[in-house]
Amino acid sequence: MAVAEFQLPGSSHEYPGLVAIAIAVGLCALIGGVQGSVVAFVGVPSFVVTLAGLLIWQGVILQVLEIKGVIVIQNNLINNLANYYFKANAGWIIAAAVTGLYAIGTLGGVIGKRRARVAIRRPLLIVAKFLGVAVACFGTVAISNHASVPKGLPLAGVLVVIFLVGLTFLAKRTPFGRHVYAVGGNAEAARRAGINVARIRVIVFMISGAMAGVGGTPRRLVARGSTSPASASSSS
Repeated sequence: MAVAEFQLPGSSHEYPGLVAIAIAVGLCALIGGVQGSVVAFVGVPSFVVTLAGLLIWQGVILQVLEIKGVIVIQNNLINNLANYYFKANAGWIIAAAVTGLYAIGTLGGVIGKRRARVAIRRPLLIVAKFLGVAVACFGTVAISNHASVPKGLPLAGVLVVIFLVGLTFLAKRTPFGRHVYAVGGNAEAARRAGINVARIRVIVFMISGAMAGVGGTPRRLVARGSTSPASASSSS
């Protein structure tokens, strides 16, 4: 709904698609940070906070939908996030690129271990993982290219892979990611080790909120003022 509002043609807040998306994702991250702060600093269980947040923001959406009419998102960038499909050759190139990058990353890890004189355990498993990634990439493209309607690899799927790789790197290759694992494993032990548990929890909630915003961005139509609140809720 925020993306639709911030790209609304003829309004005082008509922004380019990328700016509208950035503002909307930022709002979702802010909501996640507020809810995470309640969990981290007040001590309310996260299930209670997130369920209450769901009901509150659904109410806000319904209130806005009841006041106004229907907004058709006319920005091509926003529409393409959900409705753009790569051509067949482009899909194969993307599959080859993803497989190649995974192979380079895996090979780099193996070379690093060999230089550090660390034994490589279960080398067949490494080969099996590479083959699994290759089959998954090329198989997905093959299925997408032979689909009836729509036909081709969806842009949304590529974005999912990009976020998956980025967040996996953040979780497993950075101090922040190790701190997240430590807090999730034993918050009290992490606190005694000098980790700011509250800060980690708030940031994780913000990341979760931002990813929810990214997932909700590719919408072609935001219906408002429908015949019933239920229909408005399903459209939003």
